[in-house]
Amino acid sequence: MKIDGEREREREEAETGRQGQGGISGGEKKRTAIGMELITNPSILFLDEPTTGLDTYTAYSVMHTLHSLAQAGRTGVTVFMCLVKM
Repeated sequence: MKIDGEREREREEAETGRQGQGGISGGEKKRTAIGMELITNPSILFLDEPTTGLDTYTAYSVMHTLHSLAQAGRTGVTVFMCLVKM
């Protein structure tokens, strides 16, 4: 018989996946994290590199959504890093 903590851990791992085993993708995790923050309707939304690791279409979709929120009067601060080797 498993104790509650073990069952909870197994459920979390099944939903997000273990390394090498299914679950949701990194992009899905990132979009979910942003969505969870938006649900709380913060007065200012801070996002650190929200498109890192996303494919082009998904990155565009995230930024389009953030732009739409800004147009609707929401305030957001987004940090991007761009390293250029010269």
